[in-house]
Amino acid sequence: MASDRITQLDEKTIGHIAAGEVVERPAQVVKELVENSLDAKSSHVEIEIERGGFDLIMISDNGTGIDQADLPLALDRHATSKLSKASDLASIGTLGFRGEALASIGMVSELTVSSRPTGAEGRSIVMKDGDKGKIEPCGMAEGTRIEVKNLFSNQPARLAFQRRPATDAHALSHHRVGFRLKSDGKIILDVPATKDMEDRLYDVLGQQAGKMIDLNPPPSDAQAPGDETWTGWISTPDITRGKGDDIHVLINGRPVAAQPFLQAIRRGYRTRLMQGRHPVAVLKLELPATEVDVNVHPTKREVRLRNSWRVLERLERAIAHTLESTPTEPESSGPITGITSLAPASAEPVLKFH
Repeated sequence: MASDRITQLDEKTIGHIAAGEVVERPAQVVKELVENSLDAKSSHVEIEIERGGFDLIMISDNGTGIDQADLPLALDRHATSKLSKASDLASIGTLGFRGEALASIGMVSELTVSSRPTGAEGRSIVMKDGDKGKIEPCGMAEGTRIEVKNLFSNQPARLAFQRRPATDAHALSHHRVGFRLKSDGKIILDVPATKDMEDRLYDVLGQQAGKMIDLNPPPSDAQAPGDETWTGWISTPDITRGKGDDIHVLINGRPVAAQPFLQAIRRGYRTRLMQGRHPVAVLKLELPATEVDVNVHPTKREVRLRNSWRVLERLERAIAHTLESTPTEPESSGPITGITSLAPASAEPVLKFH
């Protein structure tokens, strides 16, 4: 019961508050864990979920693993291997870094972290509803396996507010990594690692990938101010969708929602799109790490670009120049087949312009 006096909250209560900010739904758990696997230099990541992730989320990778001495620390808040001092926040070169994901997940589930670094034996540790167990030996291949069971079972009110179960994917942003996703025993996505990004386009977008065209910025952009560059693929105007679910935007390899870019994309297509229609696109923005701040939101839903206006103008010019230099057919509003949507379940923007 609350009182009028100010008191210091206990660590478990603080942990539950942090979990409410970091872990919003099963898809967010998958995203955080997959990003950890990618940061560990994995070349293959397997994802298995049951009942939308509420009963089980299991992520297995063949990355560098976690040293036995670091296993308990990995479950503590503000513990991370991805930065060591405050100045590192200005130049983040990893996908995950906040150091709260595992601790937050362990507050609202039964979490088991098992890992075997190269040349070492496997070890595991369990954290249930915020309480850590002891390190135990386990047999496993080199890499890391994380199991999340009974997500939000200790927070029934939180469970009631969950959206439709979904999963995020990084297959388009990391084509050199193989991904396998299984949901309730059914394989949803199974793509091998490939050296050629265009092979991954076919794996994810199906036959429509054959009608995608390379994004071709105008030559004048090479002399324009700024170090940001846009590459990728866009569909011809005859391939459209009723929603923007198949517009994938990657910033320095980090997938973000496309919503903040939609107006610039539409301006680039100009009159070539019918009202209410959206293209299919995979757009990759590369820029110095100091030009983007990913430490804006606990879930990394939002990032801040230092020169957002210039970034959007470059995107508009690149799309317009690409379409002007490529013969295209009139738009068809017919159904689109063979496309596997990797859009986040939430329509909330992940890019915040300032």
